[in-house]
Amino acid sequence: IDRYNNAKRILLRSTILEGELTGIYNFKDLDSELQQQLAYYSPALAKKSAIRKIHHDNIFDFNLQYHSAGALIKFFYPQMDLSDKGSVSGHIDSRQGIFEVNCEIGDLRYNDFSANTLSIGVDGRMGQKAHLNFRTGQLTVPAIGTIYNFSVQQSLSGDSLVSNLFWNNWGEQTNSGAIYSNAHFHRDRQGIHIELNILPSVVMVRDSVWRLDSSHFSFHPESFSIKGFKYYNQSKSIALDGVASQSEEDGLQLKISNIELGRLLNTEAHKGYLLEGALNGQVEIRRVMKSPIINSSLDINRLVVNRDSLGQLNLKSQWNPENKSLNLFAQLQKDQHNSLFGGGDLYYETGMFDLNFTADQLPVGFLNFYLDHIVQNIKGHTSGKIH
Repeated sequence: IDRYNNAKRILLRSTILEGELTGIYNFKDLDSELQQQLAYYSPALAKKSAIRKIHHDNIFDFNLQYHSAGALIKFFYPQMDLSDKGSVSGHIDSRQGIFEVNCEIGDLRYNDFSANTLSIGVDGRMGQKAHLNFRTGQLTVPAIGTIYNFSVQQSLSGDSLVSNLFWNNWGEQTNSGAIYSNAHFHRDRQGIHIELNILPSVVMVRDSVWRLDSSHFSFHPESFSIKGFKYYNQSKSIALDGVASQSEEDGLQLKISNIELGRLLNTEAHKGYLLEGALNGQVEIRRVMKSPIINSSLDINRLVVNRDSLGQLNLKSQWNPENKSLNLFAQLQKDQHNSLFGGGDLYYETGMFDLNFTADQLPVGFLNFYLDHIVQNIKGHTSGKIH
């Protein structure tokens, strides 16, 4: 700690972290000042309990650089990998209501989630909007896959948040997107409420153009609702509507039309198995935020597993309130021949199930999904009773 140009300065030097903070600072009031800044842009999101009278200004610049941080992070969070080098810099001026923070994180991995060349910037000034910019060269998200040159641009003012998401690549096949949305926050005794509007947007997946229509999402402390969400490409579509809560009277309705399983699950790329077919049907989920009740009617046309053509698979489920169980039924048919049919009950409270199926010359290639740690490349057919 010393003085530099009549300002206080903190210098930090170590093998892991080095940096400099110069100016007028009083960390005791910093949290309250930041909450005041947030309240200016979004009163609903700020913690009023953290805002108190400020006795001292905070006007300072800071620049921190970390080295060999990966091993330290790994010690506290074994599932996380972080680049050894990165930086955090910025400027705070509570007197004029200015804050600027820029983070260069490098590469980050947590379980199957990863982001490369990650950078985050936040800035705001009294009388203007606050902004957040998030950028990464490559983002991998489980169940979605890898997208490139991903960025989020947001602006916040008057409890309203405008968000734009962009990504693109320059490979042989185009995967890109531009999703636009706006949201509004408000708070009452129950907590924070969010009204989110998805605006008409376009996503390109493997050179195919998919569209998002206008839709509305409402998030409340004990429920949320979705109205008019539809993601589609010609005859292929996924639509979602309804209300999610703890009540059995409320539910979400998912409608699926001609969705290709191979592209949706991409099992050949991730697990080495081929899974093809066109998924159609609907799923209703009630009591979403408690113990979900699922009623469904799904068909998979032209089902292929590990290059075995299985035909059409029909799956149905229905909630039985008397037994508090889910009644299941499945039928696999090809050329008017049932190679598998049957069903049974799944009991929610105990987690037990009672299922009975009849197999008649059923191709067994699908068992590779479950038994690959014991045996590989299973082929052939089987017949008999399965319990």
